[in-house]
This record gives sequence, C-alpha cells and structure tokens, in this order.
Amino acid sequence: MEGHQDQEAAEQYYHIHGVYPAWSLAVPAADVGKLVSFLPDRPYPVAATGMKENNGAVASASSRGSKKDKSHNKSRNDNIRLPRDVLPIRYDVRLFPVLEKGNFSILGHVSIDLQCQMETDRIVLHSADIAVDLKSVKSVMRLDALESSHPINVVVHHPDEVTEISSKVTYEKGATVIRMLAAFLGEKTFRQGLINYLKSRQYGNAVQDDLWDALTKQAKVDKVPLPTGVKQIMDTWTLKMGFPVVTVTREYENSSVSLSQAIKCLSNGNQERFLMQRSNASSQDKTVYLWWVPLTYTTDFQTVGSTWLADGQTGKKHELSIPVDKNQWVIFNVDQMGYYRINYDSKNWQMIGQQLMTNHSAISVINRAQIMDDSLNLAEAGLLDYETALNLTRYLEQETDYVPWDAALSSMGYISSMMSRTSGYGLLKKHFRTIITPLYNLVGFDQKVGEDLLTTMLRTNAVSWACSMGNKDCISRAVNSYAQWMADPENIDVISPDLKGTVTCIAIREGDEVEWEFALNRYMASNVASERDFLLSSMSCSEQPWILARMLEMSLDPNSGIRKQDAARVISQVASHSLGRYLSFNFIREKWTKLREMVPTKFFSAIIKAVSTSFNTELELKELIQFREEKSDVFSGAERATQQSIEQAKNNLNWMRQNYQKVVDWLQRVY
Repeated sequence: MEGHQDQEAAEQYYHIHGVYPAWSLAVPAADVGKLVSFLPDRPYPVAATGMKENNGAVASASSRGSKKDKSHNKSRNDNIRLPRDVLPIRYDVRLFPVLEKGNFSILGHVSIDLQCQMETDRIVLHSADIAVDLKSVKSVMRLDALESSHPINVVVHHPDEVTEISSKVTYEKGATVIRMLAAFLGEKTFRQGLINYLKSRQYGNAVQDDLWDALTKQAKVDKVPLPTGVKQIMDTWTLKMGFPVVTVTREYENSSVSLSQAIKCLSNGNQERFLMQRSNASSQDKTVYLWWVPLTYTTDFQTVGSTWLADGQTGKKHELSIPVDKNQWVIFNVDQMGYYRINYDSKNWQMIGQQLMTNHSAISVINRAQIMDDSLNLAEAGLLDYETALNLTRYLEQETDYVPWDAALSSMGYISSMMSRTSGYGLLKKHFRTIITPLYNLVGFDQKVGEDLLTTMLRTNAVSWACSMGNKDCISRAVNSYAQWMADPENIDVISPDLKGTVTCIAIREGDEVEWEFALNRYMASNVASERDFLLSSMSCSEQPWILARMLEMSLDPNSGIRKQDAARVISQVASHSLGRYLSFNFIREKWTKLREMVPTKFFSAIIKAVSTSFNTELELKELIQFREEKSDVFSGAERATQQSIEQAKNNLNWMRQNYQKVVDWLQRVY
C-alpha cells in the first residue's frame, strides 16, 4: 500500500497492493472487491488517504497476478466483499499468458477504483486468494534480510505509520507466505478454507486468526497431516520479521541428512534468521527467530519428500533418512514454494554444480533459479564462499530459460553495482559477456513473429545485459535502431516495444547531446505515459556529467518541460547509474529548500533510497548519516525507510571490505 497524490488535481488516491490468483478467466467485475487485499485484519485509516468527506472521494486499489475479464457489467452487486459503502467503480485489466510445464495460465495487472459513499474513518478490506511471481520473491527477500525489516502483521498506533509499514514486506512477503501455506495445505483445502472464511466474515470485521481458524478446520476435514494448527505455524511467519536459512548437512556414508535449528546466531548446522550483514544490534537482539518450516526435497524431481522443522527444536538436530547414493545431489525447497533459503555442505553444492554443467535440465527450471538466487545471496551474506557461488554461474552459458536467467541477473546485478567504480570491473564485465553472449546469439536482437512471451522477456534481459556489458554487435544494433527513429521521429515502431528502453539508453550512453536532446523533445511531445517513462529513464543513461547535471536542474525548473510530478523520478533515475550516484546526492543537498517546495514529503524517502542504494565507501556512509541527522524533521514519517537506506549502505561497505578482493581473485583465476 502506498499513497499517491497528483499535485495538479483536487482528487486524492490511495493505492492498496496485493497479488492473487483467480481460478477462472471470467470473474464478475463487482466480485473483484473480495480479492483486493490479502491481510484480513488490516484497517486503512481513510484520513491518511484524503477520503475525509462524504462526497464520493475516490480511492484506487491495484493488484497483480489475476485472471480477469474486463467486459463485465460494473454495476453494484450486494455480494461484494468490500463494505457496502465502498464501491468498485472502475477496472483496468492487463493480461498475458504463461505456458509452463504444459499448464496454461494468465497473469496480469488489475487496477480498481473504489468510491466511498459515506463519511467514515476506516475501510476494512477482506482476505484474498494469493499467488506470487518469483521476481517478487527475490525482491522482498532482499528487503526482509535487513535488520530494519518488520513483520507482516504490525500494530499501527498513528496514521503516519500506515505509509511507513506499507511496504514490499507487508504485501509481497505476505503473498509469498500465503503461497507457501497453500502449498503445504494443498490447493483444494486452501481454496475451500478460504471460501469458508469469506462466507463466515462476509459482512463483518476480521482478524488474521479468523483465517487461520477456518483453514485449520478445513485441514482437519480433509485430513491434511499437519504438525500443529495453522495459527501456530503461520504466527511464526507473520509476527516475526525476516525468514530462515536452513543448512543441510549430509552424512554420505549412511544416506542421512542432518537438519536442526537454533537461536539465530548459533552456527552448528541450523536454521537461523537470514541477514545480509550482522551488526552489534543484531547480536543483542533477544528475539528467538525460529519458524515452523515446511521442507520439501528431491533427488531426481520424479519423487518429492517432505518433512517439518519445528519452531521448538532449539539446538536439536532433525535427522532425515534419504535413500540416495552418496554421489547424487539432494535439493531442498522444491520449486521454491517455501519462503526460506537453503545452504548445503560443500560436497552437495559441488555435485549440484556438476549437474548444472553436464545436464542442467535434470534440475527443474524454478529450482535452477532458486540455486542461482540462494547461492549468490548466501555468498553476499558471508554464509557461502564466492568461489562456489560464482562457479555455479558458469553453467549459464548453456541456460536458455527465462526464470533462471532473471534470478541470476538480479543477484549478480548487486555485484556489478558494487564494482562499477573499481579497477576490477573490467574483469567482471568480461565474465558477464562470456555467459550472456551465447544467449544473446540464440535469441537475437530482433523480435520474431509468433514467439512466446517468455522468449520476448528473455531477449529483453539478454539484449539489456549484453549491451551494458560491452557486446559490440548489441551496441551497434541499438545505436542503429535509435538513429532510424531519429530519422523518422513519428515512427517509433522501428524499435521493438520491449527494447525501447534498452535501445534508447544504450544510444544515449554511446552518443552525445544530440541523442539526449532528441529523447527530451520526444518526452515533451508525448502524451503516452509509458513512452514518457522509458524516455525519462533512458535520458539518465548519458555518460556526460554535464548532461546529467542539466537534467537534475531541469527537474526543479517549472519551465524546463519536465513535468512537476516527474521531479522525484528524474533524481532517482540519475542516481541509479554509477556516474549519477554522487551527482544526485550533491544535488539534493544543495537544492534541499527548493526540493521541499517542489516534491511532496512522502517521496523523500524513495529519493534517498534511490540515491544511496549503491553507496559503498566510508565517506558516502558518513555523509548519508549526517544528512539524515540534519533533516530528521523531514524524514520523521519515513524513519524506517531511511534507516534501511543507511543499513544498506553499511552492508555495501562491509561487502567491499570482505568480498571485493575475493571476487576479483576468482575472476583473475578464470580469465
């Protein structure tokens, strides 16, 4: 949930985010209300949204992952799950098909406008059906690995706190643990329990325990084997921040596996809270971070075993017998249905790597993505050596599926951002080119008629990274495509829709003022939001400092042609590039007074996070802390987000001290 107000309009909007599946393609529009939010006990104070009057103020809710038909009647239906005085009045539905493992599904985005018909200070949204995409899992796990994270369920004492806790942790983590819940209950039990819950609470308020109770009862009816009640299991996930890392240690001679959990800082083969970096504060935290963990495992992806780690097994080993040859790998968290990371002993990691190099298709697509994501993040956190993690990435030369590539590039992007201003960056770029070039050659630069969506998405990643890492053919094609557009400005179709951002960025990076000015003129002439967005982002790709400085100045100049509401976006986009990082930080410090006049306070924390996300030197950290202290009054409503920025900068600095040379050493040995 995040607030947004258009400064040029009198209307105020409130955005409420959730993700969910529907089990049919056609759902009456009026029934979408029952799917808006997944937390059943989350009240949203209307005072924080601008809906203070009974004049039909409008709130906006959006969600991802739905199968919806836009053609249905939008009239009121008395059976909706929103309160009677809150009506869904508009739907914006975008769909795309996904074909995986022979199963056809449709994903997409649904935006819903809600109209409040009477004066009220709260709107309670009821539970929804939840699904989640892997990109959301990666994104939220990174945020939830910070000490300054928060539980899904947080008590709010003041309206200002609503925006602060309405984050990816609240919504994307919430969706992810519900996905895990649906997996260990089974779809049939989960769906029926959810239906029972909605019926029982259809016109009343609810707390999360009502949902857990309904699911527990249905699990008993369906005789689902659970170690305890759903409430006892789920409270460990919703009332504590973070998530576990489970270490798997095999006894190769007797085909057994040792699994145990302990209070978070014990390290003798255990379950503990996963943190990117541990500080003195985390060492002093007395919270017992133990979870009920539903574990699944396989040795061949033909059969899947399961077991539970209990939240009360402090320091106790969980012995598991798996009939597998000592020279065969074991993989846990099958298809990444669980919200936790898995670490293995060195031999099992080595066997997984060998399998990836010889026949990667023997491991499922989703688990190949999980292996990339877990190994690189475990290495970043100091729980796995970088040699092991980077060796695993070498198999990517053979990988042709979108999901593993997306996971790997997301995680390796962090290494790239840390090293982009160092002498070792050239070697890292060479590694990227080595593994991405076979994929780029396979999918090509140009979109093919009739290709499926995942291939298009795969090409977008391949072209973006190949060009960014210096592939000459990619750069040449991007520059030529942009030149064709410049020669015929009204014919944007000369560039593939999915490559517009990449092509424009690379051409501006490789070009000079002429290319940048063309993009600026197209931005000012366009009335299409998506076109303005990619142009604004691409303009920040320039490697001419004076052009970036000019762009920053224009963001606060009402006569520059850059829209007032895009000022925060411009600063954030310039900051996302290594050259613009410090330029942006200096700019907001120098122009602070004017920035406060032009940009709503609620966007300040987003700007600071964008500017500081790649800070990795002592000087940058010191200046960030000093800036926060000097402007503490401004950030009082977003203290958590600001603290996360400082924590991330500290993590980055620690990464440079502990891991930079290790990565360089590996690159020098390989290349």
